[in-house]
Amino acid sequence: VTDTESTNSIHAPVTNGKCSDCHLPHGGQRSGFLPEVTDQFCYNCHKDLKDAIAQGNAHEPVVDGDCLECHLPHSSPQQSLLASEVSLLCLECHDGESDEFMESHLGQTGDGVDCRKCHHPHVAEEPKLISANQHDPFEGRACDACHIPSSKAVSEPDVCLECHTETKLAFSATNIHTAFGDGECSSCHNPHATRHEHLLNVADNKLCISCHTELQEESQMVNGHTPVKNGECSKCHNPHASEHPNQLVNSVEELCSNCHDQVSQWSEKAVVHDPVSKNECIKCHKVHGSDFEGMINEPVPGLCFSCHNSDDDGFSDAHGGRSINNSNCVACHDPHASASKGLLRENKHDPF
Repeated sequence: VTDTESTNSIHAPVTNGKCSDCHLPHGGQRSGFLPEVTDQFCYNCHKDLKDAIAQGNAHEPVVDGDCLECHLPHSSPQQSLLASEVSLLCLECHDGESDEFMESHLGQTGDGVDCRKCHHPHVAEEPKLISANQHDPFEGRACDACHIPSSKAVSEPDVCLECHTETKLAFSATNIHTAFGDGECSSCHNPHATRHEHLLNVADNKLCISCHTELQEESQMVNGHTPVKNGECSKCHNPHASEHPNQLVNSVEELCSNCHDQVSQWSEKAVVHDPVSKNECIKCHKVHGSDFEGMINEPVPGLCFSCHNSDDDGFSDAHGGRSINNSNCVACHDPHASASKGLLRENKHDPF
């Protein structure tokens, strides 16, 4: 059904090998062994799209349920299962050189343009399927505020910084986002209209993962950091620049304690674990996600033995000469802070 080496997108039922999610296995009255008429069939899974139609201006194929006018059912070399490249696909129905088209697009044809940069392909609150969040010059049709006359060319980042003067100050920061430092504003922001806040090209987490591909796997680990799971990258990182490593919005101590209130309580204990006292949270914990409880770097006791030598005589004496190489250290020790020597937990069994 699909050649995975030449595809850019694959329909989820195809990926999961669930052909019967869409097709009757033995036969049917309709083409392709589909169980229902196609104008309602896709909405069985894409319920959110069906609900959205009643709340805004919908694209005609969406209203008519003609999903296959734009999408392929199994796989596609294009994103989002599109039947062809975006500009070519749209121009199959919309005459990109007609007087009406040219007038509404200020004399520009639709050749080679990603129409989704301004228009939502399914449903939008604004007329003409214009996305809700619009750049001020675009909304005011003041194209010459950014564009060189009679041209699509824009001088980034100079033209952006003429208005966004506060952002210009970030260039002097110690740690600068690569795209920002290279002046590629449009690699993250849409200069015309978008569905997303801050004129982002795509949702916050998807935008970051499009470059930071290694985070895709981390975000799906069993124990994921809440901001990562919620796609709130900017809760910890400044998207432009910062004085802190990795573009953190604050120091590690203040950043972690903003959410983890118990950090301030640990510092008041009589005995504080060395990494905690030094604000070295990442010595024990992953920052994005982990397959281990508590988002630790590796399971206990291996994590503990990365610093504590179990073969040391003093270590052995403290544990009654017993081998604890397979023990759960945190059963007796608090990994952060304690009122007792050796970080022992406060409630102790009398024989212990």
